[in-house]
Amino acid sequence: MGGTAVVVFSRSDGPSGAAYSPVVEGDILTFLLADGRIRDEQTGSEWNMAGQATDGPLAGTQLTPFPTRTSLWVALIAAYPDLILR
Repeated sequence: MGGTAVVVFSRSDGPSGAAYSPVVEGDILTFLLADGRIRDEQTGSEWNMAGQATDGPLAGTQLTPFPTRTSLWVALIAAYPDLILR
């Protein structure tokens, strides 16, 4: 996003999610969802929706959250009438 790496964790069964910087100790992590668990490909550490590593070599590490905003689509269209939704 604008040259900045972003990872978004979201739930498939609901409207919750969060955006984080995937940079940890200068490395950009990539993530996979398998068997309902989020793991980074570099270390195999397991992550929760709060952006915290709960198991593996990075246990206890917290991803830096990006500021986010939740809005109803009606409010979004009212604020940005030229927005194209796909």
